[in-house]
Amino acid sequence: MEKILKEAGYPYRYKATVYEKGSHLLCGDLSGSPEYLKSMKKILQAEYVDQDACNKGRNDSMKEALDFLEGWKEWMKALAIPELLIGWPFVVCPLVGFIVAGLSTWIY
Repeated sequence: MEKILKEAGYPYRYKATVYEKGSHLLCGDLSGSPEYLKSMKKILQAEYVDQDACNKGRNDSMKEALDFLEGWKEWMKALAIPELLIGWPFVVCPLVGFIVAGLSTWIY
């Protein structure tokens, strides 16, 4: 997947990780709820077979997701906050309002 995105020139950050021994549950910790795990035996077979490896994969995926989102902090400070919280409400919207008001008085 990463190779395809790189070849296509995908401009945004991305990361793909494969967990050889993991289940479809990549959040939460099932070690404290054996009754839930037992009820999901047919659906979450990997969890039932190797719960330790699944817990390790779950913890790793949570850490990777948080690290990935941490990288957006600088982008938010540099671009998103000034543009969305200052630029639009205090510059663009009033300017468009004045233009529309001026055009409506000029037309009518």
